Amino acid sequence: MSLADVEIQKQPFYLKPVEAVLDSLKTSKEGLSTAEAQKRQEIFGPNKLKEKEKEPWWKRFFAQFTDFLVLILIGAAIFSTFETIYNNVTNPAEAEFPTDAIVIVSILMINAILGFYQENQAEAAIEALKKMSAARARVIRDKEIVEVPAEALVPGDVVVLETGDQAPADGRVIEALELKCDEASLTGESLPVKKEIKPIDKECGVGDRINLVYSSTIITYGRGRAVVTATGMNTEIGKIAKSISETEDEETPLSKKIDAFGKKLGYLILAVCAISFVMYLFQNFSKPYTDPIQPILSAVLVAVALAVAAIPEGLPAIVTTSLALGVQRMAKRNAIVRKLPSVETLGCTTVICSDKTGTLTKNEMTIRRVFIDGKFIEVGGSGYDPTGDFMQGSDKIDASSNKDLNLLAKVGVFCNNATLRFNSEANKWVITGDPTEAAFLTLGGKLKITTERLSKEYRRVSEVFFSSERKKMSTVDMDLKNETYMVSMKGGFEPMLPNLSRVLVNGEVRKLTQADIDAFMKAQDEMSSKALRVLACAYKPWKKDEVNLEPDVVEKDLILIGLVGMIDPPRPEVKVAVAKCKNAGIGVVMITGDHAATAKAIALELGILEQEAAGQSSGEHKIIQGVEIDKLSDKDLTECSVFARVSPEHKMRIVSALQSNKNIVSMTGDGVNDAPALKKSNAGIAMGIAGTDVAKGAADIILTDDNFASIVAAVEEGRGIYDNMKRFINFLISCNLGEILVVFLAALFILPAPLQAIHLLWVNLLT
Repeated sequence: MSLADVEIQKQPFYLKPVEAVLDSLKTSKEGLSTAEAQKRQEIFGPNKLKEKEKEPWWKRFFAQFTDFLVLILIGAAIFSTFETIYNNVTNPAEAEFPTDAIVIVSILMINAILGFYQENQAEAAIEALKKMSAARARVIRDKEIVEVPAEALVPGDVVVLETGDQAPADGRVIEALELKCDEASLTGESLPVKKEIKPIDKECGVGDRINLVYSSTIITYGRGRAVVTATGMNTEIGKIAKSISETEDEETPLSKKIDAFGKKLGYLILAVCAISFVMYLFQNFSKPYTDPIQPILSAVLVAVALAVAAIPEGLPAIVTTSLALGVQRMAKRNAIVRKLPSVETLGCTTVICSDKTGTLTKNEMTIRRVFIDGKFIEVGGSGYDPTGDFMQGSDKIDASSNKDLNLLAKVGVFCNNATLRFNSEANKWVITGDPTEAAFLTLGGKLKITTERLSKEYRRVSEVFFSSERKKMSTVDMDLKNETYMVSMKGGFEPMLPNLSRVLVNGEVRKLTQADIDAFMKAQDEMSSKALRVLACAYKPWKKDEVNLEPDVVEKDLILIGLVGMIDPPRPEVKVAVAKCKNAGIGVVMITGDHAATAKAIALELGILEQEAAGQSSGEHKIIQGVEIDKLSDKDLTECSVFARVSPEHKMRIVSALQSNKNIVSMTGDGVNDAPALKKSNAGIAMGIAGTDVAKGAADIILTDDNFASIVAAVEEGRGIYDNMKRFINFLISCNLGEILVVFLAALFILPAPLQAIHLLWVNLLT
């Protein structure tokens, strides 16, 4: 190995077959020897995240005194001190305390402490990423499985993975037995991802590289082995850490305006002070002074007074107080502010980039449509709350009297391992288990068919489990009264077809024909086009003497009942919030790791996409997928409202493109993959309930209810604060202008200085 081999970690290993990957990494399925691993450790370094070295606190503190106006005040304090010392030396009988200088320095120190505090609020994103990394790893060394510190891993190591393990590094899967990984925090994918060995035939985003495992992700099922392809800062988590550490905090819009105004004001102050100094110097030399230095010092004092009059010393305190009061009001509207300046930034927001799952949507799978008896039934309600109406067309129907619909719901509750209960503390319905199964429990609840009720009447005697290959599951339940049995099955329609021989239509069972299959396929396609996840339900009754619990017998000759279409529905209040944003001139952009069809359906329902926009050709880039982003210009990206299948780098690129178009961007997110974009945005907003510690650490604001409507409420609050601060500043500048005119006009008309520096300081602070 040579130092040039460090670049090997950047190869697209997901495109290569296992043998080629092992060859590239100069390793084998039997792993490395201990000696070789040690050599590689010297080349690649430890498998850990590095943190950017922070500036010493004293440097950050003294940086508070580099502002132009502050330097003018420091100069004024020095001149005032020199004048007082000179007077005390030349005239000890009338010695004075350097009050002006002490007051000026005190104000500067208070403002510096406020600024230092704001800049040094806890930044926990990198630290949270470090905590996510695995501590130990099982690896094949010298042809034996041994446990080593995760930091000791190097590219070419072969790691052993089992259910419950945390992937210790990025790796290419070389063996897999039903291996599944939870990558939600990294990619935004809500369901565990099944890993495969075969290479992928085209370039794709991080979330679609199903033959790779990523550092810090969790093995939720199965077991396997992977050859390490990247360690430390070269892993996907490492790239995120690097993005976070390299991203500088954006200066707030008001700060930029104040800084620009401050420089102009500073030059004006110097000019006015110079003119006044010359005028008073000329006036003083015409008077009979015994000390030739005294006229100069008197003129300097007038210049100091002018400098003090012109500079709004109370501005930092007013800004901080206004922001602090805004923080309290925002907290009442479910937004916790971590960094004070973000309050003002939020008020200037022109674009809100929002994650979909859990922010725009409820993150609660809900059955929205049922295809039964040859027609569609719309299911009302949202989320896991088991209430809602049933509609056929525009007519409300009595669902309790529809026996076929009730049978379908019964099958969904039987063929289920999830639980649904009401949490009185949270005042909401919560689930345990698979969200898809919870959607069936919610449908049953709307028809008063619950697990509690059925468990009193039936007992499960057998289950044929779901697997990713089968894509279906079935159960056998016994009626406790008459000891008859019922087989229930749910799953994908096509995978279930070999198990189906009959169909239920309007309460009658008949043979399943090709025409029936075509009708169900058409219904499935229609629901899929609206991004609904479609599952079929089937059953068969069994008499006691017919029971045979062999899986092949259980799942034979079933009766098809119907199809259900489910989706993670939009939050009901979000559509109004999106409309409010548009009316206020704020753009809303959806950025999600989900599939384009789902993103499009939700965007249409919420009004983020207009109907005609959604129907435009893909060449017009109205919905852009992650793999397209690198090929597009910033201008193209700013014209799009929906992005799907995006990576952390893509999110940062989108935010940067919007900012380059002079937008003030607020970004929402909850996963590790959102952290770089949260930090890059002008105001990063993390989810308080579903958000990871990494996302919260990188954010400026945390939502306690994970609700997009709360963002809009916070923006409204921020706009009010921003407007109030502009009024405060205009008022302060008006007061200071009056003070300047009083002192300057006195100099112009050769009158004594009407106000001293200490008087002007008190006026500035008290107004």
